[in-house]
Amino acid sequence: MDHDEALQLVWDDILNPGRKGGGIAVVRGFTGSGKTTLLNRLAERAGAAGMVTLYATGCPGEQRSPLSVIEQWFSGCAETRDGIAAQLSALLAEHGEAASGSPDRDEELLVRQAQALVGDTLRDLAEQGPVVAVVDDAHYSDAASIKVLRFLSNRLRRRRVFLVLTDRTDQGKEYRSLRAAIMRNARPLVLQLAHLTHRSAAQLLHGLTGHRFSEDYVKGVLEISGGNPRLVSAIAYDSKCAHRDVPPEQWTPVLGTAFRETVSLLISAHRPESVESVARALAVLGDVRSPDLLSALSGVEPVKVVAALDLLEDSGLVTGGRFRHPVMQAAVWEDTGFTCRAELSRSAARLLYESGAPSPDVARCITATGTVTADWEVSVLREAARQAKAEGRWHQAVELMESAHGFKDGSDDHTELLMAVTRAKWQVDAYVAARHLADLVAAAREGRLRDRDLMLLAQMLVWHGRLDEAETVLRLLRDRAGESPETATELAVVEKLLSLFFTGLRGADTQASPAPADTAPWQVLSRTAPPWPQAVLTTRDLMRTKADGLYRVIVGQLASAFFAAGDADAQTPDINQYHYCFLLLRHVSASWSAMPQIDGVSAELFERLSPFQRALLRGLQAAGFFAQGRLEEAEAHARVALERPQAWGVAVGLPLSILILALTRRGKPAEAADVLNIPVPPAMLESHFGRVYLHARGQYHLATNNAYAALRDFLACGEAERQGGYPPVPTCPWQAGTAEAYLLLDRKDEAVRMAEEAIATAGDDLARLKAQALRVLALTRPVERRGGPLREAMSLLEESGDPVELAHVLDELGQVHYALGHAETGRSLMRRALRMARAGGFEGALKRSLRETSGMEAVIPSPAVMGAPPPVPGTRAGQEPEASEAFSALSPAEQRVAWLASIGYSNREIASKLFVTVSTIEQHLTRIYRKLKVKRREDLAAACPVPADVALL
Repeated sequence: MDHDEALQLVWDDILNPGRKGGGIAVVRGFTGSGKTTLLNRLAERAGAAGMVTLYATGCPGEQRSPLSVIEQWFSGCAETRDGIAAQLSALLAEHGEAASGSPDRDEELLVRQAQALVGDTLRDLAEQGPVVAVVDDAHYSDAASIKVLRFLSNRLRRRRVFLVLTDRTDQGKEYRSLRAAIMRNARPLVLQLAHLTHRSAAQLLHGLTGHRFSEDYVKGVLEISGGNPRLVSAIAYDSKCAHRDVPPEQWTPVLGTAFRETVSLLISAHRPESVESVARALAVLGDVRSPDLLSALSGVEPVKVVAALDLLEDSGLVTGGRFRHPVMQAAVWEDTGFTCRAELSRSAARLLYESGAPSPDVARCITATGTVTADWEVSVLREAARQAKAEGRWHQAVELMESAHGFKDGSDDHTELLMAVTRAKWQVDAYVAARHLADLVAAAREGRLRDRDLMLLAQMLVWHGRLDEAETVLRLLRDRAGESPETATELAVVEKLLSLFFTGLRGADTQASPAPADTAPWQVLSRTAPPWPQAVLTTRDLMRTKADGLYRVIVGQLASAFFAAGDADAQTPDINQYHYCFLLLRHVSASWSAMPQIDGVSAELFERLSPFQRALLRGLQAAGFFAQGRLEEAEAHARVALERPQAWGVAVGLPLSILILALTRRGKPAEAADVLNIPVPPAMLESHFGRVYLHARGQYHLATNNAYAALRDFLACGEAERQGGYPPVPTCPWQAGTAEAYLLLDRKDEAVRMAEEAIATAGDDLARLKAQALRVLALTRPVERRGGPLREAMSLLEESGDPVELAHVLDELGQVHYALGHAETGRSLMRRALRMARAGGFEGALKRSLRETSGMEAVIPSPAVMGAPPPVPGTRAGQEPEASEAFSALSPAEQRVAWLASIGYSNREIASKLFVTVSTIEQHLTRIYRKLKVKRREDLAAACPVPADVALL
């Protein structure tokens, strides 16, 4: 029952008008149940009613002091007969002097004298009115006081004396005899205090803080405390201190100093001391494996272990064999009196290990000792770290590996452990892991690293741009390659991969034999294990996307292996994981391509990825969003990827470039400038990522009208490409950028030369580069000659997919039509470009300063003219509602022809684009004019919304 109900029952029993004599009430409850609070409230109520109130508390430290409880009753009590306290003191003094003779006989005499004295005193007091005599924690009373209480319990029927006791289940022999006498003679009122209910907890919290709390807050407090009033009070105090300026409805349970101290007090308050021993052993083990195991660790007999657990559970500290809340376990563990925690933890580790407990549980006890002292402990820590990585607990895995590395026995295993620690740290923060690279290079020089570890070390060094050390490690590998064909093959793969980052790292031209001519590339993949090293060696240029489909298969497989496996470190060999990383980054940074394997990573899988893999994934997804013209999402993902830019090493050029370009195209030059202030490794500018970064920085300078700085960056891209021997990539169209910078500087001849050079050198896989150069080339010509290059650029972009550049081309082509007097066509094209920009979040891309050099300021319509009302429901974005009905009457082929004709394509150009004859186009146009009720080609623009099958939609 709760406090209020128990108090009222006791009070009603005292005031019972039908009672002629006195009575006894026994209040029982777990530690912290509020028994003392109830007695205090009873004593206050009795005193306010004019009753004589005697109060005493049993104490374990005074159990050897005779009559200590009875003496407390009368000490300072004004209503007692004169001299009783002095008489008791005199009796005790006489007892002390006589105790040297026969202690038992003297104590018996003392008890008889005390019984007579106390009995007479209470009889006299009861004649004046009811007497309420309470003893808190009566089970801790001394033996003499217990005998006096037993004497009184037999005489309460004739005296209006009410004896109220509180006790617990952990009782001594003497007190049990008192309880037996009470139950036999006095017919006591026995009350059992229960754990707090939701209602009583809310009332207690209100009384302690003066606030009314939400249901969730009260529920949370109850779940933590188990309904123990003392713990509830501690949580209320900590919450009040932590939420001084927070409205009560926003409070959350706080477990601070008061809570921890209360937990410690509740455990130390139990007697016997075995309860505290069991609690400490439980804090070390974490939960109860078996009473026998807990007994072996605590040194407490199994039967007493069970009793101690019952007491801890009654107190709300333990449930289901473990502490109710981790803070409770921490409070026991951190108790200053717990000085043997290291020894107890080592004993627990040994017991758990011998009983076959899971490695993570054994490892937790080992790490708690602070030192590793045996080989078996190292093995346990490594296995626990492996499991932690498999479950996505990467920081814990690092801590476990560092603990294992702390065991120094002078063997080569220590170097192996250092490599394992470095790999584990790499998955959390590659920048932090780099602190071990110097020691690993020294170990490599001394011949203490295996071949595969050397290959990993070389890639780690290259990642951070430490090329001289990487070359040292690669030389060591080349020396070993002659002794091992397997090492020679692996080394050839590693050197080819590293050369994708830094061409200066190309080693000997070791190439595996190519696959038979009649073997399809994907069949090579399916037969090799791992499936792609032979393909890496036999493909002439890994970055060419049309290498018989082989490269796309490689990228798809390695993306699935790197991300879809969840724990790449556990599922694939470390060497392969680093290969995957290098290839993925090189592929995406060379093409800005979206990858379905990456976009399809689930939230559940993402949670299991390491922080390194997460950052890599976000960077690659940012590239995919950028390629699709979804600049807002590209910006968001790039920012997440760059939370720890140092961890990216030289590859930081990839997410930085995406973020700079996304911000620049979204019209946020100030934010792009902040990104450019992020420090980058000096070696990055010498790598493949350096030219991508330089191009992004050049685009920023173009957008801010700093043509000279832009020109410098674009020319530096070209120089890096030539010196490094890198093949051209779509992500670094430096020739087109250079031409655009020359145009801004009014150096048209040089702009034409660079644009034509880009057009001449761009192959089929560089369509976007060629399209950009065509757009710049068009702007160097008179208005009437710009349509052809712009339409060709549009065709290339429709096939290759670059929404931002396509919007530019549409905008420029619209301006050309507007300047030539085709206002409807011009407005239609510019409106569509503007809608594309708004949908993709790159409207600022259409406001470049390049227009200021085109000589068309007078003919560019204002944004108000170019703008269009929101789409009518049921129509596609960008579709004019008036034209929709008539245009929908056209067949798909007619819609395509009408659209191409409306933006200025000739009949021959349309026929070539659609792979039909000119005559067919003429017949289509005849039917189109009739259905749309127009007479001239120029009128098509107003009547032709973009057809559904056009790629730019």
